[in-house]
Amino acid sequence: MQLGINDIIVALITGAIPTFLWLWFWLSEDRKHPEPRTMLVVSFIIGALAVVITLPLQEAISSLFISQISFPFFLSIASVEEIIKFGLIYTFIMLTPFVDEPIDYAVYLITGALGFAALENTLYLLDPLRSVFSNASINIAGLRFLGSTLLHAVTAAIIGLFLGLVWHRPKRLRVVVFHAGLILAILLHAAFNFFIINGTNNHIFLSLVSLWIIAILSMYLFERVKRVR
Repeated sequence: MQLGINDIIVALITGAIPTFLWLWFWLSEDRKHPEPRTMLVVSFIIGALAVVITLPLQEAISSLFISQISFPFFLSIASVEEIIKFGLIYTFIMLTPFVDEPIDYAVYLITGALGFAALENTLYLLDPLRSVFSNASINIAGLRFLGSTLLHAVTAAIIGLFLGLVWHRPKRLRVVVFHAGLILAILLHAAFNFFIINGTNNHIFLSLVSLWIIAILSMYLFERVKRVR
């Protein structure tokens, strides 16, 4: 069935709503010292554009694997996604004068990651809509709200908050921390996808619970980094 304009609009709205809800939540945590809206929009767009670069590379890598349910496969896919996504955001946003306090790292990285999630969610939703807009699309949107979108926010928070904690340390250490956070984000992303695809219902439940625990810890750490001066 060919996609119509209404189908595309529905996918855009359904795919974007979870990301905007999470974006509103994280930005409200920084409401006392909000970042320039223009820079937040730029960061969001850069994150979304990263999807355009990431998907072709992931397809090319997928063709190299006999098994696309193995952990090495998920690790490779996650590596491409996280490196491109955070590499672009770091290059175009994090090295600007607008990053002038410790919490800014997390704010811009989370905003960019949710931009990535918004477009990625929309593309995933377009496939079920090829048949008919039904509960399948709603179920996917719910799962991505609970899991995938939060995963993007959490991995971004991990890197950003780690950087915020070493705000006053030498630049060399901040570079090391960025790469350490990136590696941790890749491992978390790969493990989450591996268990969501291959695991039993219990594995999926435990994966979601673990992700929420990490998210709650990130919220606590977010408050702590906000007090760093």
